[in-house]
Amino acid sequence: MTNETCGMPDDGEIPGENCLEGMRCPNCGSYGPFLIEIKTTALIYDDGIEEYGDSEWDADSRCTCQECMDSRKVFRFRESDRIEEDENA
Repeated sequence: MTNETCGMPDDGEIPGENCLEGMRCPNCGSYGPFLIEIKTTALIYDDGIEEYGDSEWDADSRCTCQECMDSRKVFRFRESDRIEEDENA
């Protein structure tokens, strides 16, 4: 998933319609915000970093709910993946 124009995080009570669409904390039910381990390209200077490219993450990226601090892989936060997993159990 590429993060190009995500808006500011909300209070976690409204389902995401942009970068967090389909995501919900499996522990507390929050819709975000989430701290997600991302991959990006940056221009590195001796005195700091300037982000250079798009930010990307995938189903195996680490994700932490900022409401309850539950931490799992992104796919565990995707509601469609959890429904499919329950149906196959």
